[in-house]
Amino acid sequence: MKAAADCEVSTIAKKVKEADDEARRTRQGAEETFDRAERMLSTGQAGEGCRNAIYSWELHEDAIPKAESAIRSQPVLREHR
Repeated sequence: MKAAADCEVSTIAKKVKEADDEARRTRQGAEETFDRAERMLSTGQAGEGCRNAIYSWELHEDAIPKAESAIRSQPVLREHR
Protein backbone atom coordinates (compact mmCIF):
# COMPACT_ATOMS: atom_id res chain seq x y z
CA MET A 1 0.00 0.00 0.00
CA LYS A 2 2.81 2.41 0.92
CA ALA A 3 4.62 1.80 -2.39
CA ALA A 4 1.47 2.55 -4.37
CA ALA A 5 0.86 5.72 -2.35
CA ASP A 6 4.49 6.79 -2.83
CA CYS A 7 4.16 6.23 -6.57
CA GLU A 8 0.95 8.26 -6.68
CA VAL A 9 2.53 11.08 -4.66
CA SER A 10 5.51 11.04 -7.01
CA THR A 11 3.23 11.24 -10.06
CA ILE A 12 1.28 14.16 -8.60
CA ALA A 13 4.46 15.99 -7.61
CA LYS A 14 5.87 15.51 -11.11
CA LYS A 15 2.72 16.98 -12.72
CA VAL A 16 2.74 19.97 -10.37
CA LYS A 17 6.43 20.57 -11.06
CA GLU A 18 5.89 20.33 -14.82
CA ALA A 19 3.10 22.93 -14.61
CA ASP A 20 5.31 25.22 -12.54
CA ASP A 21 8.27 24.75 -14.90
CA GLU A 22 6.12 25.66 -17.90
CA ALA A 23 4.94 28.83 -16.17
CA ARG A 24 8.52 29.76 -15.27
CA ARG A 25 9.75 29.16 -18.84
CA THR A 26 6.92 31.32 -20.17
CA ARG A 27 7.79 34.08 -17.71
CA GLN A 28 11.46 33.94 -18.69
CA GLY A 29 10.45 34.18 -22.35
CA ALA A 30 8.31 37.22 -21.57
CA GLU A 31 11.23 38.90 -19.80
CA GLU A 32 13.51 38.22 -22.77
CA THR A 33 10.89 39.66 -25.11
CA PHE A 34 10.60 42.79 -22.95
CA ASP A 35 14.40 43.16 -22.97
CA ARG A 36 14.49 42.82 -26.75
CA ALA A 37 11.63 45.31 -27.12
CA GLU A 38 13.47 47.82 -24.95
CA ARG A 39 16.68 47.50 -26.98
CA MET A 40 14.77 47.89 -30.23
CA LEU A 41 12.32 50.50 -28.87
CA SER A 42 9.56 48.27 -30.25
CA THR A 43 6.06 48.70 -28.90
CA GLY A 44 4.94 45.64 -30.87
CA GLN A 45 7.49 43.45 -29.11
CA ALA A 46 6.60 45.02 -25.78
CA GLY A 47 2.97 44.06 -26.43
CA GLU A 48 4.06 40.49 -27.19
CA GLY A 49 6.05 40.42 -23.94
CA CYS A 50 2.99 41.64 -22.10
CA ARG A 51 0.81 38.89 -23.60
CA ASN A 52 3.45 36.31 -22.67
CA ALA A 53 3.64 37.66 -19.11
CA ILE A 54 -0.14 37.44 -18.77
CA TYR A 55 -0.09 33.87 -20.11
CA SER A 56 2.63 32.98 -17.60
CA TRP A 57 0.52 34.40 -14.78
CA GLU A 58 -2.48 32.38 -16.00
CA LEU A 59 -0.36 29.19 -16.02
CA HIS A 60 0.69 29.85 -12.43
CA GLU A 61 -2.89 30.56 -11.41
CA ASP A 62 -4.06 27.31 -13.06
CA ALA A 63 -1.33 25.27 -11.35
CA ILE A 64 -2.23 26.43 -7.83
CA PRO A 65 -5.71 24.85 -7.61
CA LYS A 66 -4.41 21.69 -9.29
CA ALA A 67 -1.78 21.34 -6.58
CA GLU A 68 -4.27 22.12 -3.84
CA SER A 69 -6.73 19.59 -5.24
CA ALA A 70 -4.03 16.94 -5.42
CA ILE A 71 -3.15 17.53 -1.78
CA ARG A 72 -6.78 17.37 -0.64
CA SER A 73 -7.43 14.16 -2.59
CA GLN A 74 -4.46 12.23 -1.20
CA PRO A 75 -4.49 11.16 2.47
CA VAL A 76 -0.73 10.64 2.32
CA LEU A 77 -0.20 14.23 1.21
CA ARG A 78 -2.60 15.65 3.80
CA GLU A 79 -0.63 13.96 6.59
CA HIS A 80 2.60 15.67 5.51
CA ARG A 81 1.31 19.24 5.35
